[in-house]
Amino acid sequence: MLDQLLLVRGIGLLMVTLSISLVSYLLIFRLKRPAKAMVPEGAPVAVSAVAGSRSMEWLSPARKYLLPADEKEQISVSRRLLQAGFDQEQASLVYHALKALLALVFGVLLLLLHPWLPGDLPEYPELVAMIGAAFGLFLPSKLLDSFRQRRQQQLIAGMPQLLDMLLICLSAGLSLPRALERVQSELRLAHPLMAGEVAGVSAELNAGVTPDAALHRFAERAGLQEVRGLVGTLIEAHRYGANLSDTLRDYTQDFRAIRLHRADLQAAKVSTRLVFPMVTCIWPGFFVVVVGPAILRMLEAFAG
Repeated sequence: MLDQLLLVRGIGLLMVTLSISLVSYLLIFRLKRPAKAMVPEGAPVAVSAVAGSRSMEWLSPARKYLLPADEKEQISVSRRLLQAGFDQEQASLVYHALKALLALVFGVLLLLLHPWLPGDLPEYPELVAMIGAAFGLFLPSKLLDSFRQRRQQQLIAGMPQLLDMLLICLSAGLSLPRALERVQSELRLAHPLMAGEVAGVSAELNAGVTPDAALHRFAERAGLQEVRGLVGTLIEAHRYGANLSDTLRDYTQDFRAIRLHRADLQAAKVSTRLVFPMVTCIWPGFFVVVVGPAILRMLEAFAG
């Protein structure tokens, strides 16, 4: 009986290992853009999306069972995936499939391991399985938010260089498509993610897409207020025939002022954030070093 029980637990652990490996493979190698081995450098975003999603067509029959019925929720999830860098056609379907898979795996795992859980949990196997399933549903959402936040931080880091180089190119008399091509080649080493986004916009413009549509797609992929402001500035200047370099210079000054203001806010919060580590880590050691010898001498004096 014990051998059979251990066999069942071993099969459960094997299922978890295989599932986690599958999740890592799908997230990192199949859905993440760009697919360098399949798409040439500088290719339009639509090309990389099609090339990266062909291997996920086997999930299409399960679409009606996996995708949520609410259309607004589908749009919200698709936007989060796009801003996290998963812009393939089947990304939303794969995301919900992973949630269902992890819910099943963690629910079965905790159900198999519930006799060894502490407290009164071994007496409620159904509750343990539900907790595991809830954790499996919650984990992909947290991972997606982490990917999205990290990608947006990388884009924010490349914004100052993008604005400066774009302003220089436009002031030198280059058109917007030629300026974007020059900027993406200069940013490729320092900020490859921003360079890839700019290259996508440039490729769409060269393919005949209107500047408004190409820039709006860039803002939607970034999901940042700073990028939306830049896109809105460029679109308005292009639509009304204003001087792009002068308009961009004004926006750059405003962007730097906002960036400096945010840095001042972060610096003002440092003293408050340091209270807890000082009270729990620094001050006890300080009192031990400074007051400890005096207390020992007082004890020796009273004892003598």
